[in-house]
Amino acid sequence: MDLLPQFASAVEEENLVNKGDRVLVAVSGGPDSVALLHLFCRLAPAWQLSVHCAHINHLLRPEAGEEAGLVADLAHRLGVPVHLARRDVAAYREQHGLNLQAAARAVRYSFLEQTAASVRAGRIALAHHADDQAETLLLHLLWGAGSRGLAAMLPVRQDLYIRPLLGLRKQQLVDYCRFFELPYALDRSNLKTAYRRNKIRLELIPLLQKQYNSSIVEVLARTAAILAAEDQYLQEAAQEALQKVSRQQPAGAGRLCLELAGFAGLPIALQRRVLRLAWRQLVSGRELTFAMVEKARRMALAAAPAGRLDWPAGVVLIKRYGRLEIFKEREQVPGTAISHAQAGSEAGAGQWSERESGLKEPPGGAYPLPVPGEAVLPGQQGRIVASLLPAREIADPAAISGDQAVLDAGSIQGDLMVRWRRPGDWFAPLGLEGSMKLKKFFIDRRVPREERDHIPLVVDEAGIVWVAGFVPAHRCRVTEQSKMIVHLSYRK
Repeated sequence: MDLLPQFASAVEEENLVNKGDRVLVAVSGGPDSVALLHLFCRLAPAWQLSVHCAHINHLLRPEAGEEAGLVADLAHRLGVPVHLARRDVAAYREQHGLNLQAAARAVRYSFLEQTAASVRAGRIALAHHADDQAETLLLHLLWGAGSRGLAAMLPVRQDLYIRPLLGLRKQQLVDYCRFFELPYALDRSNLKTAYRRNKIRLELIPLLQKQYNSSIVEVLARTAAILAAEDQYLQEAAQEALQKVSRQQPAGAGRLCLELAGFAGLPIALQRRVLRLAWRQLVSGRELTFAMVEKARRMALAAAPAGRLDWPAGVVLIKRYGRLEIFKEREQVPGTAISHAQAGSEAGAGQWSERESGLKEPPGGAYPLPVPGEAVLPGQQGRIVASLLPAREIADPAAISGDQAVLDAGSIQGDLMVRWRRPGDWFAPLGLEGSMKLKKFFIDRRVPREERDHIPLVVDEAGIVWVAGFVPAHRCRVTEQSKMIVHLSYRK
C-alpha cells in the first residue's frame, strides 16, 4: 500500500509545510519514523522541500548504538543530511530529579530544537500516528481532562512541531516499510507494562477492540480530531468574550477586571474558558483544575455582592461593585487592595462563601508534583514540597514520619501527582507486604470520616506512594541499596 497520496493530502489540508520549507524529521529508527522520513523524501521534489534527519541516542539500551547506525545508513541511502547526538539521559535524570520518561523527553526535545535552529529548519516532524493518538486520548481521559486534553495531540504545536501521520495506523506504517524494503528497529521497552501508556496500548485497547468495538483506534483518533477543531473554535470565542466583558484598567496595573453582568450572560462553557484565559494572562506553565475554575465561576454568579477567592501562585479574585477583579496579590495597585475583612464588610451579611453556596465537595482533580518542586493545593489545603537527595544525607529514614516522608527514588513509577481519595483506593503502608483498602487504613488509625476526603495522597502510575501525614508505601521504602531518595514535606 502506497501511503504517499494520503500523506500529501494530510500535509496540504493541515497546512503543515509550505513549498520551499526546510524540515527536520525526528527519526528514532522505529517503523513509524522511518516511514515518515521516506515519505518526506518522496514529497520533497514536488514541494521543493529540504529534508534533514535527526537522531538521538539516550544511552539507555545496549542496542541503541545499532539503531543510530541504522538511521545514519538510511539517511545516507536517501541522500539526506543526518544529525546524530548522544546524551546521558540517566545522568540528566539524576541531576534534575525527573523520572526516566520525563528526562528522556526533555533531552530529546532540547536536541531537536537546537538542531532545527542550527540548520534553520522551520518545522520539526514527529512520527506520532493514530494508535498513539488513541492512547493519548485514553491516558488523558483516565487522569481527567476537558476538550483540550481529549483533543490529545495536535497536527501543529507551537508553530514548530508537526505530526503528519495522525491519520495513519501503526500497521500501515509497518507495511509501508516492508513494501519499500526499509530497515527499522523495534524498541523492546515498548513491550513492558511498567508505564501507564504501555498498559493502555498492550492491555486496554486490545480489550476494547475485542469486547466493544474492533475499530476503537479509528473512533478515538476521529474523536480527538473533532474535539481539537471544536476546542479551537471555543477558544477563539472565549478570547472574544473576554475582550467584551473586560473593563479597562490603569496601565501597568497587572490585573484583569470582568464585568459580572456581561460574564453572567455568557454560556457556561465560555464562562469557564474566560476564567482560564484570565489565569493564563497572570500565570504561565501551570493549569487550573476544574474545581478551582468552578468555585470562581460560582462565586462570580452568586447573589452575594462581594467575596474573595484565592487561587494558586498568589492569584486573588475579588468580587465587588458588579465586577470580578483578578490579580496577583503581590502585584496589587496601591490603594486598590482588598483584605478578607474588607470583602466581608462590603458584602455584609450576604457575603459569598463556599460553605454558604453549597460547595462542600472535597478537593478534586490531580496536581502534578515535580521532583524537585511543589504542588500548591487549592483553598487552604497547603502544599506538598518534593526534593531529591542522596540517600547518605538521611541518617535514619525510619525517624521521618508525620508531615514528612522519604521514598526510594528508583521505586517511583512515572510522574508523581497529588490527589484525594477515590472509591476503590488500595494502599500498602510501610511495614506491610500486602495491600489494604485505603478506607480500612483510615479506620485502623481512627481518622474521622469527615476528614478522610481532605487528606492529600501522593501517587505515581502504580498507585499511592504516601498518605500525607502518615506513612509511605512499603514498595517505596528506603533501603541500604537506595542511592537517591525523594523527600516529601506536607506544609499546611
